Amino acid sequence: MKILQFLQRLSINAKVGLAYLGFVIITSGAGSLLVVYNEKAVIRQGHIDLVRNLAENTQPVLLVEHRMMLNRLVQTVGKMPDVRSCAIMNKNNLVVAHTDMAMIGRILLIGEPAIGSFKKNEYYFEVFGKQFENIYVPVYSSDRYLGNVFVGFDAPSFVRLFRQPGRAAIESILIVILSTALLGLIGAFIIVRLISYPIRVLTKKVYNVHQGKIPERRLPKSYVYCWEQLDCKQVQCPSYGNKAEKCWAVAGTFCRGKVQGVFAQKIGDCRKCIIFKKNAGDEVAQLNDAFDIMVRDLVYNTEKANEAREDIEKYARQIEKANQENADLKAYTERILNSLSSAVISLDKDMVIRKYNRTAQSLLGLDLERLVGRGISEITQFCSRCNDFFGLILAALATYKEQGKPIIGQEVSVTRADGEPMTISLSVLPLHGDPALEKTPMIVTFEDITEKEKMREELTLSRQLAELGEVAAKVAHDIRNPLNVIAGGVHYLTSKYLNDPEIQNMSNLISGQVERLNSVTSALLKVSKPMMPNFNVCDLNRLIDESSSFLLEEINLAGLILKKDYAKDIPPLFLDANQIQRVVINLIENAMESMPGGGTITLRTRYLQNEGKSDEQVELTVLDTGPGISDEIMDSAFKPFYTTKVHGTGLGLAIVRQIITQHHGQARIRRREPGPGAEVLILLPVKTVQKDRSHVYSSKRPCD
Repeated sequence: MKILQFLQRLSINAKVGLAYLGFVIITSGAGSLLVVYNEKAVIRQGHIDLVRNLAENTQPVLLVEHRMMLNRLVQTVGKMPDVRSCAIMNKNNLVVAHTDMAMIGRILLIGEPAIGSFKKNEYYFEVFGKQFENIYVPVYSSDRYLGNVFVGFDAPSFVRLFRQPGRAAIESILIVILSTALLGLIGAFIIVRLISYPIRVLTKKVYNVHQGKIPERRLPKSYVYCWEQLDCKQVQCPSYGNKAEKCWAVAGTFCRGKVQGVFAQKIGDCRKCIIFKKNAGDEVAQLNDAFDIMVRDLVYNTEKANEAREDIEKYARQIEKANQENADLKAYTERILNSLSSAVISLDKDMVIRKYNRTAQSLLGLDLERLVGRGISEITQFCSRCNDFFGLILAALATYKEQGKPIIGQEVSVTRADGEPMTISLSVLPLHGDPALEKTPMIVTFEDITEKEKMREELTLSRQLAELGEVAAKVAHDIRNPLNVIAGGVHYLTSKYLNDPEIQNMSNLISGQVERLNSVTSALLKVSKPMMPNFNVCDLNRLIDESSSFLLEEINLAGLILKKDYAKDIPPLFLDANQIQRVVINLIENAMESMPGGGTITLRTRYLQNEGKSDEQVELTVLDTGPGISDEIMDSAFKPFYTTKVHGTGLGLAIVRQIITQHHGQARIRRREPGPGAEVLILLPVKTVQKDRSHVYSSKRPCD
């Protein structure tokens, strides 16, 4: 890094000198390497010739296998320069002579490549690393293979050749170095003179421009003017008579029979012109010329840029002000949208969601942000939890498109993302109020009216109960007294005509109908009278257990199975034990009646916690495996007098709902998933729940 910084500080002359010095060194080194490489090849060829001569001299001695003579030959060769070892082997690869006497009599294995060379009567050359090389030469007598000669040499390395060069190599290297150095110095001097002067001129111009001194436009005395050289008569040409600028630097000239552009556009054509060739000079001179043109254009462009900057700053201030006004308006619109109690979702003309408010996200329980930019049809395909609501929107949009009338205040039932049912008042309106357009942006507004529906249902129920109370009072007065008289008369007839079977049968029939009318009257009175609960601390699981025990015998006789799935974390509750027992017994009896052919009844409890919030609930569920329940029955099951039983009164679930309402809870009925069967859910909110789990009951009763 320091070397690069040092070189950057050098002048052009020094850099060119160093470059040529490097050229001389590299060229000299390359020449020297070539000389040394040639010397290495000569030495290696000498080794090969030596081994071949040894093989020729060995042939008559090896024919008779005269070991003493063979050993003399081996020892003589082994004393020669560069020879590391020498051996002679017979045709069975048995060593008959070796510079190392211990190797005589041993068999040396020769590789397949060497054997292949021997068959062709050729030598085999073998290299071990960079230090050793072995040469094998076969020995033949006519066509008879007698054996082979092996000589190992120290490989001739570049280092060794440089340290111990031959005389011819030294002379060749000196000639290369001296001639290259002389030519390099001459060339460096000439090129430095040709390059450095115009570069110094250009450098001075750059410093002047940096200091704000713009070079004056002045042409050299030797400049050849185009209109004079070419005898041009185009007096309208901007270059005609212009002695301040070179013709190729002037825009809009009339050369080549057409109006040309600026310097950068026409320089390609100008380089072919004789005027350019005579005046432009070499590449460095053209660089000077291009710099002058660049400075001229820079001055012009700077003036225009300053004017443009002032205009841009003016427009920028206007845009910034408009953007701020838009941002304020957008924020104001957002606040208005999020302050609305009604949910709002806006759609563009392609039915793609573009905007929504907080109320919409809260009511649906969905992350609407990830749905922005998606079409309604697309959402219903990839979002299973969105199908219910957005399916309604699709249907409403189809109705609007078909009828051309906005949908306003349509009451529909949907399911939130968490599975909770919800009743909404839905409106689908064109955003611009022009239903005649084929594609119009739409706005969807809806409001949660679930509580209003509940209040309406409760008001209707209260009204029905009030009317029922009047009916019940009249029934109690007008029906029960005659029923008592009828019951007394039947009792008298039964006692008097004990032996008359016809009278006994008729009396039993009348007694049964009297009891049935009396139970209906009692049920009416119970529903119509406001029941005041007597709250006590209760263990819900034990209370359910006790209630179900009253029906165990009937359950067993009916061939049914009773399963219990109680959560262990149910806290003590404030309940009216008698009323809750009545609810449990009523629900179990309904489940038994739905499974005349046998089945399973499951009693299940769960503690629905919600991170300590006030909407925690305790859930009691009664499940059966009967035929299930239809949508029509689910909507009307809790209404008084609604029943699907032949002898039912339709008051059982109405009483259940009344009791649970007085406990500030909720009662629901739905199909069992997975089916078959139905399940009734009883929910008790946390505000009626005593959270002290350390409570110890003083008796075996489920309530204290």
